[in-house]
Amino acid sequence: MTFPCPSPPAEVPTRAKSGLGIGVFGALVVGGIVSWWICTAQKVSVQSEAELVSVRFGFPIPWITQDQSQFHFAGFPQAVELWLSRVKTAQVPTDYSWAGFLADALAWGAVAWVVGLVGVTLVFRLLRSK
Repeated sequence: MTFPCPSPPAEVPTRAKSGLGIGVFGALVVGGIVSWWICTAQKVSVQSEAELVSVRFGFPIPWITQDQSQFHFAGFPQAVELWLSRVKTAQVPTDYSWAGFLADALAWGAVAWVVGLVGVTLVFRLLRSK
């Protein structure tokens, strides 16, 4: 009694493997850039002076926390921005959660990956149909 030999698994061309790696790396880079841009463009609503002690930036997962209690506002609620300063006298205590940044970068990278795949597929379909 002989059993049929299973066929060897199909080999993925090296070019396709490297293309996938470049695509994943590109999506992660885009995700990191989007995560940073969201933090710098985001305005966080603060309802009281007590909330200025811990202002959190980042979306969907906040990964930067700043103590902006040194700034005094005339009234509340107030929209505050991430304070980026190169001036040594105006330092704002800032904590970073690199795990939160990585999670945001992965999330936004996945969005970029899906949008890229859908967009490229649609463009090729439109080009083929013409």
